[in-house]
Amino acid sequence: MRRVRRHPLFRALRVDKLTITALEVTLGSYQRGALDEIPALAMIRAGVKEIEERSRNFIRELTPSLSMNELDLEITGGESLAGGGSTPAQSLQTKLIRIKSSRYSAAQLEQRLRRGHACTPVIARVEDDRVILDFRTVFAEQESALAESLAAACDDRISCEYRKTG
Repeated sequence: MRRVRRHPLFRALRVDKLTITALEVTLGSYQRGALDEIPALAMIRAGVKEIEERSRNFIRELTPSLSMNELDLEITGGESLAGGGSTPAQSLQTKLIRIKSSRYSAAQLEQRLRRGHACTPVIARVEDDRVILDFRTVFAEQESALAESLAAACDDRISCEYRKTG
């Protein structure tokens, strides 16, 4: 043990009280069978119908704040990679929101979302010249921030401060 304590990585990799507490809470959730309390498991366990319903509600609430002649939104089937891609052989069926802007290319829109433009930065992906959002990876409490970021990224005239107070 003395040799381990003298190793330079010991201090960097030492488990602190916060790590032990997080582990205790996570294991307690497992033990109680409350798997939806663990964020990654809640995302994995979400059903396709639930994701599709959340996606439809999101589009319905977002539509009034955007110029729809500049934006095409559609919901389509797709796959999520479990573990953020750490298990590429395991995928989960999902529903995706595919976004096409008449003002920006998919790459430009994705970049504008990632940069945040005074809003919450959004990590999305681009496929077939469309920005892809997967609501399996979005918590319900993040949806309003996502809507603000998307509106601001699509239209230079919309600022997040305006949308929050307006």
